[in-house]
Amino acid sequence: MNHDVQREYYRLVQEVEGLELAPGYVWANKKEVLSGYRPVKGKPFRGLVFREMPKFFFDKKEGHGRLWDAYLTTTTFWLISQRLKVLLEQSCLGRFAFQKVEVDYNGQMSEGDAYWLCDFVDYLDCVDEEKSDIEYQDDVPFKNYLELKSVVLKEDVEAQSHAFRLQYSPLTVIVDDVFVAAMRKHGVVGFDFIKLSK
Repeated sequence: MNHDVQREYYRLVQEVEGLELAPGYVWANKKEVLSGYRPVKGKPFRGLVFREMPKFFFDKKEGHGRLWDAYLTTTTFWLISQRLKVLLEQSCLGRFAFQKVEVDYNGQMSEGDAYWLCDFVDYLDCVDEEKSDIEYQDDVPFKNYLELKSVVLKEDVEAQSHAFRLQYSPLTVIVDDVFVAAMRKHGVVGFDFIKLSK
């Protein structure tokens, strides 16, 4: 690890600028896929067992732009393009889980445009709580960050992963500048990045 290089960290969120121009989509069998689901932290897709293949419908008539590489379908899961899946698999940026989905484009199937559900599966206890400004959830019997007003990460975090969830805020995905640079280099559309305030 090079201590002379100081990493910058970001919260990963859905890009919204231009989203209204992209083709609309519907997760057609979301209710069936998520039926009985109880999230389990630390497992791929937080313990969701796919008893049937997720089905998504894109309607290109609703948008004039091209399909995006990434859509946040729930508070946890991303719908990503085949090219983004390959980039994540080959980049050594972290650990990810993938689930193939069935895609229909307004009644017309397309063999060339595969999509996948994606989950970020690394969880790190990496927040320096003494140096950070954190609001904790006080109505649960376990530690949970309700709001991260300012965040300082532990010094050894950069040796672990470039993309991860926070152990005590599992819906929060953190990425570093290496991850951001890779996404921008390849023109990935759909991810946006909010720099962590210190």
